[in-house]
Amino acid sequence: MTQLDELYRFVDSNLPDRLMDTTGADAWMDDIELIHAAKAMGLNEQGKNQRRIQVRRYNATLAWERWPYRQYDPDVLFSLVDVWLIEHSNEHYNKLELDPPAVFVQLMDDGNAIITITVPLADDIVLVEDENGVIPLQGKLYSVAPAQVSVATRGWIYGAGQAGAPVEVEGDAS
Repeated sequence: MTQLDELYRFVDSNLPDRLMDTTGADAWMDDIELIHAAKAMGLNEQGKNQRRIQVRRYNATLAWERWPYRQYDPDVLFSLVDVWLIEHSNEHYNKLELDPPAVFVQLMDDGNAIITITVPLADDIVLVEDENGVIPLQGKLYSVAPAQVSVATRGWIYGAGQAGAPVEVEGDAS
């Protein structure tokens, strides 16, 4: 799932259904830029090698064709986008120093406006080893798949000497 999908789902889940159903809500990617950023990502849950091959940088556009601005304050939209960025954006948002969201509002009549929010985002494009894959790389076949990150919950820490100390994560490791 892309950051755009997650952002749209977050906004959708926090607004009344009627509002999303009747305002012509939509979302899409614009100005896609591919950044070569190869990185080994380890094994996925199925034990297959995965590797990031690129980062997709883009403008995520959220739009409403008929936002009832007199009935429902547009600041709710702006705040939902900002809250999502604070709590859910991936590491690329700060690492790539992406710009803050841009807003376009055009009044259509005395009660409705077109509102467009453009948010620069970035997602990893990850390849997973797959014998039925269509992407050949270094003698193996791969498929595009969402990255799966495994978090270690146990291990050993070694200092300068030979003796190690066990470490175990308690509670939620994520």
